[in-house]
Amino acid sequence: MSHLLQERATYDRAATSRLGGGTTADWTRSQPGTVTYAFRMARIAKIRWSFAVLGVVLVAGLTGCGSTSVPAEQGETATTSASLTDADACVAFGDVGTIVSNADAGFRDQRMEAQERDGWYRLATRVLDRIKTADAGPVQDALNELKKAAPAVKLGAVLDVDFDSAAWVSAQAALTEACDEVGVEMATEAFTGG
Repeated sequence: MSHLLQERATYDRAATSRLGGGTTADWTRSQPGTVTYAFRMARIAKIRWSFAVLGVVLVAGLTGCGSTSVPAEQGETATTSASLTDADACVAFGDVGTIVSNADAGFRDQRMEAQERDGWYRLATRVLDRIKTADAGPVQDALNELKKAAPAVKLGAVLDVDFDSAAWVSAQAALTEACDEVGVEMATEAFTGG
């Protein structure tokens, strides 16, 4: 037994000298494999998890996660009830023209198959369906005619859309004229091809 006490004293002196005069307790707190070290690491892990949970709660609160608003129906957005000015509606129609013209270019240049082009066409009908104006008049009338010529195709439905029909071309010409009257030039963005 005295032999073990002597070894412990030697161990303590060696630890103290390595730490520059510190105590054995200081040294054992920082050594992996000791009970004190294990408790210390568990406490640190608990603190880290607390901060992680607090961070998640703060982020969720700031981003509105868990809000009580009613989700929009399929095919609708939160902006469908809002109406645009005639000028804004003309600009918004540019997105429909952009989708259609780029799908046509990709198909014409054989960079996409008819199935993909038709998918873009169906998307264009849904974008068109979401454009609403605040006032009745030539812009709204032309938009209504365009919506009749290419009614919105619900997600998952596979229906052909004809953007070359006489009804579409006539309504698009009427919309271009109505938009000119409110001071907006119709524009699309070509980004496919090269």
